[in-house]
Amino acid sequence: MSLYLDGVPFTPETGKSYLNLNGKTYRCVAGLEEDETFGTGCAWFVSEAGWYFKAMHCMRYPDGRIDWGYSAHGHFIDEVAGA
Repeated sequence: MSLYLDGVPFTPETGKSYLNLNGKTYRCVAGLEEDETFGTGCAWFVSEAGWYFKAMHCMRYPDGRIDWGYSAHGHFIDEVAGA
């Protein structure tokens, strides 16, 4: 079975870093507010290069890596805090 079919939805934890299927690490910098009912499986991430974005429909795979259906509001930030 394809790795893409083996993923399960999950909501990333703020402050935790995750390895993506593309081999890059992304740090979850904020979950969504509780009143955002569409937010299950969504979070704000920042890449090691400083790309900040909202990942939607996050999935975790059996090997621990993650991916998401699509992202929105992506932009570079000047400083990557804690990187």
